[in-house]
This record gives sequence, C-alpha cells and structure tokens, in this order.
Amino acid sequence: MDSQTLEDHEYFTLHCYFHQEFKNGIDGIIGPSKECYKEMELLISESKKPNADSATIRSIKERALAKKRIIAESIQKYYSDAFAKNIDFYDELIELVLQSEFEKHDKIIQAITLFFSKYIKQIRLRFPNRAIDPQNALGPDVDNDDPLLSIITQVAPDPEDIHPQPPAEENVSSSKVTNLHYK
Repeated sequence: MDSQTLEDHEYFTLHCYFHQEFKNGIDGIIGPSKECYKEMELLISESKKPNADSATIRSIKERALAKKRIIAESIQKYYSDAFAKNIDFYDELIELVLQSEFEKHDKIIQAITLFFSKYIKQIRLRFPNRAIDPQNALGPDVDNDDPLLSIITQVAPDPEDIHPQPPAEENVSSSKVTNLHYK
C-alpha cells in the first residue's frame, strides 16, 4: 500500500476546508434557532407579567415568528445545498447540535428541535430526489402540528381569538321597529 504523507499545512488546509463546509451548514440553522429561542423565552416571560403590555407582546410575537421564518429558510438552504452536493446531509447531527447548544432543555428547545425534524421531513416529502424550486419554496410552517407555532399562539394568541368582535350592527334599531307587531 503506497501512501503519501501530507505536510502540516496541507492537513491544516484540509481541516479548514471540511470544517468550514460543515460549520456553515450547521451555523445557518443554529444561529437563527438561538435568536428564536431568545425571542420565545422573552415572549413567555413577558406574557406572564400581570400588567403585560399587549403592544409589547405583539411586537415580541412578530419577532419570534420572523425568527421562525428564518429558521425555515435556513433549513431550505441546507436541503438545497446538500441536494446540490455542496454539503452532505447530516440531519441527525444538526438535531444533536441543536440540543447541545442550549444550556436548558426546556419546551422551547424541544420545540425548535422538533420543528427542524418535522420541517426537513416535510421538505423531503414535497421535494423527493430534487432540489427546492424557488417558486415552490415552502412557507415557514410545518403542515401538521407545528411545535413552534403552537407555543407562540398558546402564549400570545391574537386578540381576536380571545375577544371575538361582534359583527357590525347594520341599523339594528330600525329592523327591530319594523318587526314589531301591535295588537
């Protein structure tokens, strides 16, 4: 068996090449996940306050949803890059990194990890053996039982969901008068 030894700088070059490819793929998902985690943690703590400001909660909710959208876009980019053979598929490793990147293993990180798992499965079902077409890119939600959306809407439901607005009254007083019968 004939083998060649590499110079130290060549090992370093190879390490940097493979490490950077791997790091970019994972960081593209981990970074937005950390940001989403912070927004969701803030949303939960803010909504528990007895004198919580609805405008503040709405703003935090919008930011959490925006971060969730970025996670979804990052997962789509990861899938597209892996499909194009720019990087390898390492879904299980990303899930492990997601779990290990956070100090706590609370319901938020569980939801983020489950979202990744469900979202990548959804992509694989919709785009089997082909790249994601930008015109047919997926939205930011998982089709069935979106774990992130579930937490966000439980913590900060829309005001219309809590207090439904009655339908606009259309001249109710005049309709009542016309329906009265006198004896």
